[in-house]
Amino acid sequence: MQDYLHWKEWKEEDFGNFSKQAEKYFSWHIARAVGRPSKDLRILEIGFGNGCFLGYCKKQGLKITGVEVNKELVNRAIAAGFKVVSSLDEISSKEPFDLVVAFDVFEHLELPELKSLMEKIPVLLSKEGAVIIRVPNGDSPFGGRHQYGDITHVTCFGEFKFRQIAQAHGLIVTAAGESPWYADEFNAPSLKTLIGGLMRSVIGYFLSMAFYRKKVDLSPNLVVVLKADDLPTALE
Repeated sequence: MQDYLHWKEWKEEDFGNFSKQAEKYFSWHIARAVGRPSKDLRILEIGFGNGCFLGYCKKQGLKITGVEVNKELVNRAIAAGFKVVSSLDEISSKEPFDLVVAFDVFEHLELPELKSLMEKIPVLLSKEGAVIIRVPNGDSPFGGRHQYGDITHVTCFGEFKFRQIAQAHGLIVTAAGESPWYADEFNAPSLKTLIGGLMRSVIGYFLSMAFYRKKVDLSPNLVVVLKADDLPTALE
């Protein structure tokens, strides 16, 4: 595991750090999932890595608990003052979470591990809570670089697979797709950025219509929002 941290370039002194772009990115996804967050929002992050999202939540004054199997990362989080545990089994379902997030975690799981995790998440989720999951996009020809660029990635996901997984565990997909190109732009976008964003939008639309006959998000990463299946759906 220490070799993996070295490969990811996760330095101890950088734990909990995040960029201005990441701040805007996280804010956009939280707003899509649960609306503008209040200070009472209870958040659980599964697989917090080097603490980027933990640090963001701390700055926003949000209540967050982190789960991570890597002992070195758990120790870093504790040293930085975060509330973390090393297993979901250590978390009580008596105080459910309003938001559960897992950024770049599911692709590391074998199917039996995935089934076990998905059985636990609904139990820890409040009635109107939401789950945000980010993975390399198996629906996109541009997702392979992320999926196959790491030997610890063992399972590939797309929107349809998430629909199947969600249904099996009493959840539904209420949103699917990465944030728009401008969602993490902190400064005024340059002409190059504007042109690139427009090209991605146009090319993505025509490719998805050509191969899927419907608009499909072809971003390198896929982000889905899951909620209880008795809530209204507004799929994006």
